[in-house]
Amino acid sequence: FVVVLYLTCAASLGVEQKPRSGRRLLNNNNMVLHKKTKRDNKLLSSCNLTKFIKAVLAVTLLLLPVKQYRYINKLHLVVPTTANAPKNTTGSLLLPCDSNNNKSKTILVAEPTDSLALPLSWSSMMQEAGLVRSAAHQRKFFSVRDSVLSWIKAGLPEQKPLLQKTGKGGHLFAFVLNKNYAFRHIFKSGGTTVQKLLGLGYHGHVSSERVGNRTLITLVRDPVDHFLSGWAECGVRAFDEMANLTASNVYDDRVKAWLQFLQKRHQPSDSQALRRVQSHSMPQANFLWLQSRDQRFQWEEKLAIVGDLVELHGLLELVVGVHYNTSILGLSAKDNEIKMQHFPRNTSLLSNDTMRAICRYTSMDYYLFDFVPPAPCRDELLASIAGMNITAFQYWQ
Repeated sequence: FVVVLYLTCAASLGVEQKPRSGRRLLNNNNMVLHKKTKRDNKLLSSCNLTKFIKAVLAVTLLLLPVKQYRYINKLHLVVPTTANAPKNTTGSLLLPCDSNNNKSKTILVAEPTDSLALPLSWSSMMQEAGLVRSAAHQRKFFSVRDSVLSWIKAGLPEQKPLLQKTGKGGHLFAFVLNKNYAFRHIFKSGGTTVQKLLGLGYHGHVSSERVGNRTLITLVRDPVDHFLSGWAECGVRAFDEMANLTASNVYDDRVKAWLQFLQKRHQPSDSQALRRVQSHSMPQANFLWLQSRDQRFQWEEKLAIVGDLVELHGLLELVVGVHYNTSILGLSAKDNEIKMQHFPRNTSLLSNDTMRAICRYTSMDYYLFDFVPPAPCRDELLASIAGMNITAFQYWQ
């Protein structure tokens, strides 16, 4: 060890003698290069000290057994594993944590695969980890999304309203999980829970630009339940404005009035308070477009993993390799008196017409994710996807 260390240090430091202050240095042609000063000597000493420290660290890392580096997962360093793992868009291997020891088997750089192989590989690993719902969403979303988008763009004018963005641009975009992953925040789909798990506090969001090259993961929930959860959230944030949408106190009328507000074109006379929060009730698919200043619609290229909200903790453990406290949850509507009293999520109080109208509004979520629509909506949605050349909807019948 001492001999190797000495030889390494000698090689890194070199054998050149430091000239005395004021000594003139000559090259092979006896031409003056420059004049050394005391300040140069100090800089040279500092440089050599740095090289010496690097050499010591290099030799130590080479000679110590690899088994002693059990902290490597905590530092998120690169660990060679297997060449058969799925890869992200940058070509890094992405392996889930070992279910026996809860350690992540992170990442070995390799060549990227095609766009569908990566998502389907993740779907298989989700299935093996018992994340059945997430595996179904993952498989379906990445299999049908391009066909759905092509169908809408080439379809009838009434299909165009399905292409909508949230109006937030790249703001309130994601939570950074680590140097490799970020959580794309779909409002009312697990964002507060992730925020609490990471201990980020209220101002934990980053913009789409600050996500960098991280791979995005996201979570989805039942579309109608998501819509009603957003209605309740907006009702709490803009209570008086929501109450003014209709004079009726009938549950079905109030929900229908909110849906009509979301679907109509923006007017200067509209409540600005409701406009600011309306994205909480928008279809979850609206959050997954590539953020751009124009109105072109492309799927977010960094998005590689789509899971189910119910399996939030298990999915984060699978992907990030960290075991999170399952007792930490986001804000529950049951703990909010205003939501429970004025905006309960109760689909049994909705008429079939209102239910079909909600399904129409959130139809992209049913096309893209593995949710079975309510019975009143199935025939209409099945008729809509006849031209998509997709067979993933047959089980609805």
